[in-house]
Amino acid sequence: MPRSVTETAEPFIRLCLGVLTILLRGLNFGFSKWTLAELHPIWFMTLRFALVAVLLIPFVKIPWGRFRWIAAVSVTLGLLHFSMLQAGFRVIDASTTAIALQMQVPFAAILAAIYF
Repeated sequence: MPRSVTETAEPFIRLCLGVLTILLRGLNFGFSKWTLAELHPIWFMTLRFALVAVLLIPFVKIPWGRFRWIAAVSVTLGLLHFSMLQAGFRVIDASTTAIALQMQVPFAAILAAIYF
C-alpha cells in the first residue's frame, strides 16, 4: 500500500530536528565562551535567564501555589550552580566544558542508584 507524503516526510523531519538540536547545543558552548570573554559570569547568567523568562511568559502560567519551592530551586540552580559553572567555563576550553557537562547525566544516574 502506498505511503502518504506525511508518513514519508516524518522521519526526515525528525532527523532534521535532531541535527538542529545538536547544532544549537554545540554552538551554545562556543557562544558562551565568546560572551564570557567580555562579560562577568554572573551578569551573563542573569541575561540568559532573563531572556528565557521573557520568552516563556506568554506560554507558561505562573504557579502561585508552589512559588516558594520554585524560588528556592531557582536560587539553588541559578545562583549557585550556573554561576559556578559559568565562572569555571570562563577559564577552560569550550570542548572540555562540553564533555564535563555531558558527563553530568551518567554521574547523576550512578549517584542516584547508590544513594536512592
